[in-house]
Amino acid sequence: MKQCQTPDRLQLIENIYRILINAGFGSEDVPASASLFNNDILSFVRDEMIQVHIANIQGLEVNEAFEQARKMFKSLSVNKYPSLVKLADYSVSVKSDKQFEFGLHVLLDGLNKRLKQ
Repeated sequence: MKQCQTPDRLQLIENIYRILINAGFGSEDVPASASLFNNDILSFVRDEMIQVHIANIQGLEVNEAFEQARKMFKSLSVNKYPSLVKLADYSVSVKSDKQFEFGLHVLLDGLNKRLKQ
């Protein structure tokens, strides 16, 4: 099996493991916690890439595609989708940095709570 780990990737994993070990996480929790961060970050990047791709296919700028999606959510039946309509302005957003930071804070808060148990 060919290795897909580059020295830089291995060093990144080592650094993250070391941070988690120094924070007090046990051996089983270190890889799981690192994987959680990795998956969250990759998922976020993937979603952003999909948004850009969809906008490109539509011949729009990303902000324009978001605006079209926002209008679509707002036009849904309030009786059938009350939460989607109510939160349309927040669900379709270009504030990706804020959303990314929110996710990291949720992860860190959860890990911090786990350490205190």
